[in-house]
Amino acid sequence: MNQILHGEPMSIFGDGSQSRGFSYIEEVAPPIAASVLYSGAAQEAFFVGTDAKYSVQELAKLTATAMGKPAHPIVYLEKRKEVAEAYASHEKLRCIFSPKDPIPLETGLQMTAEYVQNHYYTELEYGTLHLPRPLYRRRTAHVSPASP
Repeated sequence: MNQILHGEPMSIFGDGSQSRGFSYIEEVAPPIAASVLYSGAAQEAFFVGTDAKYSVQELAKLTATAMGKPAHPIVYLEKRKEVAEAYASHEKLRCIFSPKDPIPLETGLQMTAEYVQNHYYTELEYGTLHLPRPLYRRRTAHVSPASP
């Protein structure tokens, strides 16, 4: 989304066929927060997320569509050393937590795109940006301001 906002092609490492289980944060955070309330969760490890898998290529196309730029260009970069498929079963999670149905990737991307398009600043306006000092420094560490 950042690359689309800046008019840059979306970067994909390799051919984009590698697959992942992409999850919207709204479905990941509640089980983590509630884990202290379930005795069956004590000393256990869980995969939190969705069982659906998508290729990185599919993710790029869905992201471009969510951003209102379905024909946005993609640049393919040198393949990185990474696993071809990274997703997991969430049966154990469902046995203990009974989570709600996962948010479809398209819906999560659309919600994220709307947020990004309404809240993202392509250039920081130092005079109008009222952030607490430590957060201000962290968010602007990569920006070279004209004056401190």
